[in-house]
Amino acid sequence: PEPLRMLTNLTNLEINGNSISELPPWFSKLRCLVSLSATNNLLVTVPEGLEECHKLTKLLLSGNRFCDVPLRLCKATNLTTLRLSENQIKVLPRDIARLKSLQELTISGNLLT
Repeated sequence: PEPLRMLTNLTNLEINGNSISELPPWFSKLRCLVSLSATNNLLVTVPEGLEECHKLTKLLLSGNRFCDVPLRLCKATNLTTLRLSENQIKVLPRDIARLKSLQELTISGNLLT
């Protein structure tokens, strides 16, 4: 939602259970964001530049429509929690190993083989 653009000091954002199909590019400007929960929406990707939110440690994207793990997520090296359960992910990219700070990865309920 556009009004959120002005909340540049926002640290936690929960936009669960809506019909959001994409996060706008300005999301990467929320430099103070520590936790983003966008579960149970219609997302298929994350906005370019999200990896530049260096304070972002918790990203909850379960219950969306991801078919793969966006490679730009693998550049968000400060993530400690990444939840991608209940999507349509078929394979994990090798680059996920770049997430050296990751302590919790939830990928249940996907199409992994």
